[in-house]
Amino acid sequence: MSRRAGMLLAAMLLVVAACNGDDDSAADDGNKSGVTVTAGEANLVDDDGRSFSIVEVGLGADGYVVLSNFTESPASLNGLYLCQPPECVALPEVEVAAGESAVAAMGDGKGIEGEVATGLGLYLQPGDGEVGLHASEDVEDPEDIRAYIQWGSTPHDGTATAIEAGLWLDGSYVESAADATRIYRSESNEWVFETG
Repeated sequence: MSRRAGMLLAAMLLVVAACNGDDDSAADDGNKSGVTVTAGEANLVDDDGRSFSIVEVGLGADGYVVLSNFTESPASLNGLYLCQPPECVALPEVEVAAGESAVAAMGDGKGIEGEVATGLGLYLQPGDGEVGLHASEDVEDPEDIRAYIQWGSTPHDGTATAIEAGLWLDGSYVESAADATRIYRSESNEWVFETG
């Protein structure tokens, strides 16, 4: 157990002991409430991949994926992969500031602002497809998937993994069209597609 995990566990046990104590100065009505916690090793995850969400997908041969760091701390793309199972491409070691986005381009990235990687080579088919952000190239491990989106139909090769990880709902997909140029989250937090 790491020193930090040990300190966290000790603090949790102190809180539990205080909540379960025999202090007679509890609520005025004489009722006491206790907290029951099962002690165990704290699950401290040092994984910046959990800081990102997919907020936009550019479609076609010159497609791209926009990854947003939704946290209040800088996060790194190091060790992360964009995947269309079974194929995955590694992302570069780039730090993304809190609340900012990074663009991973499948083609040369020409005309795309904020690109941190180009020439990744996945084909983000306009009418029907999927893409996921993973912490390894094991596209079947639900512990390694960080973000996911599918469009046009369901299921795809990565759908079951995303559902098992709690990142996607069974039977759902984003509407798209054969001439769609991008899929993005609207201001009302709905996925919509745009045609060119």
